[in-house]
Amino acid sequence: MIDVLGDPRLPRLLSQAVHEFRTPLSVILGYLRLVLKDPSNSLDSRHRKMLEDVEKSVEKVRHLVTEMSELSQLEKGEITLRHEPVNLPALLKDAVAALPEELEGRRTEITIEAADKQTMIRGDATRLTRAFTSVLFALRREIVASDQLLIREHTGTFKEKRVVWIRFAEPEHIDEVGSLGTFNEWRGGCGLSLITARTVISAHGGAIFGPSDQLVKDPDSDGWKTESFKAAATIALPVS
Repeated sequence: MIDVLGDPRLPRLLSQAVHEFRTPLSVILGYLRLVLKDPSNSLDSRHRKMLEDVEKSVEKVRHLVTEMSELSQLEKGEITLRHEPVNLPALLKDAVAALPEELEGRRTEITIEAADKQTMIRGDATRLTRAFTSVLFALRREIVASDQLLIREHTGTFKEKRVVWIRFAEPEHIDEVGSLGTFNEWRGGCGLSLITARTVISAHGGAIFGPSDQLVKDPDSDGWKTESFKAAATIALPVS
């Protein structure tokens, strides 16, 4: 069983899975759309709704297969990443703008705090934007205590190299997520987007972290409790 990214068998496994999934998915979608577009309009509203729901679910699976294909190519080094100057604050704005709409009745305000509006990195702007959007999408889903997410960017060092740190968290926790724990990229509902995001960030010489759990005083008892900040992450990228 392959359970570690970087295993040399992983790209082959992903490629084989993509090959096996694509043909039956195309057949299913093709026939579904033929039925839904039937000019005789023989479907009643209940059955049409059922088939439309099936179509949406199949589309989600097809999107997952596309992610599998991209991850396989990244792992095999078949995708060439551009290496050009990128304005990081502008990239973060693009990543926020690319987020899909939230469920009706919920709205999360995302604020960007950039220490320097001219912070420059080198890399592939398109793939980095998608990586940041994937991270934001995952964290936004896990916000519980508020309706706000703060992105704070500042320069510093990491392993004796000059980097830009990008923190993501609810405003009241932004100063508490500096610890560099393991980022959970196996979140439900995110497909392979977080794994791909981590791969893209790593390919740019960066890293992504999750905050370590903290022991805090429990106001309801005389003891302590573990506090976990799920809706939080920290990314380090080399500064150009």
